[in-house]
Amino acid sequence: MFLRCPTPLRRHSSRSVVAATALVASLAALTGLTAMSASAATTTAWTLTAPTSLRVPAKISTSSTAPAVGPSVPLPVFSKSFTSGGSSFTYQMVGTDPQGAAATTTVPDTITPLRFVFQSGGVMTVPPANLTRVTNSGLFVPKAFPGGTGQYGDIFMRTQFWKWINLGGKAWHVNMETPMVLPALTVAVPTGFGNTTTVNGIRVGLVDIDFFDGAVQNYIGAPAENVFTQLLANNIVLCARNSAGVEQCGIGGYHSATPNATGMHTYLYASWLNPAIFGSTFANIAPMSHELAEWLADPFVNNTVPFWNSPSTAPQYPCNNFLEVGDPLVGFVRSVGGLTYQEEAFVSWFTRTTPSLGWQNRFSWFGTFTSSSPSCTP
Repeated sequence: MFLRCPTPLRRHSSRSVVAATALVASLAALTGLTAMSASAATTTAWTLTAPTSLRVPAKISTSSTAPAVGPSVPLPVFSKSFTSGGSSFTYQMVGTDPQGAAATTTVPDTITPLRFVFQSGGVMTVPPANLTRVTNSGLFVPKAFPGGTGQYGDIFMRTQFWKWINLGGKAWHVNMETPMVLPALTVAVPTGFGNTTTVNGIRVGLVDIDFFDGAVQNYIGAPAENVFTQLLANNIVLCARNSAGVEQCGIGGYHSATPNATGMHTYLYASWLNPAIFGSTFANIAPMSHELAEWLADPFVNNTVPFWNSPSTAPQYPCNNFLEVGDPLVGFVRSVGGLTYQEEAFVSWFTRTTPSLGWQNRFSWFGTFTSSSPSCTP
């Protein structure tokens, strides 16, 4: 079972390419940030904990984002509303309205392999073989998943809105373009913000999530607004610092959004993980599949739903009101083509829509949930 870090992090919430000049500027800004931040390090210890995914809300809400300046192509999203317990809720997801006309949304995206250089010693990169396995995976190439053959995210979205797309008969899709693989981005990690260790014979990098997320913000804002940025690491585990200064390390991935003058830019971070670190259910692309599905269902990390918990499948997650489709099912996976894909909760589980809108009346994609979310009091 996968545990949340005891002190979870909270932050208040045509093909586009990254120009070479923007990349150079981003790297320069990154170098300045890491050097400037080094003096702020107060870490007293690093502890590898059980694996988790962390909710990192958008830096500000989309309603307060400054108007776009110059050409901008927003990420295509649709909005739906529902009522539960006398309260109204609205959520946004990637794509077009599944209750509307047949349509195929194709999102341009990039993958940037990360190169971590630790001041304490050591360099960790993404092996080309692992990068190839990611780009050839079911995240971007059609594979046979429960409910149909297609990309992982597309079949997840179609199966959760099965009744709205005429029991699968409507040509409604949400696909990712073949990702543009960009040059590796070097992240210089000062002493006090990260180090390397060995777990079951595997070299693992431990990096403070506050430091890392702050370091990549300029890079995230460089492409067009509709381009989904994916940052890929290899055997890197992010860490959240508790009040005692101890870095508790178990974060395999997160997704978020950051605004600038050209709009709201969405992104994910995920690490390809050797199964020796956390086990076979939190290995290879399990963290990345988790974050991709959560980005599709909550791209700006501001969707809220009735308060829920998941005591039988994920008791480590406290009572909360986040529409995070992967969190209730961390550790529940399916192997397809030798890679590990995570189970995801359907929107009907969160909205408590009965019967479910989902494929085979399911409340989760692979069938783990057979009823809607239990309510709770925070």
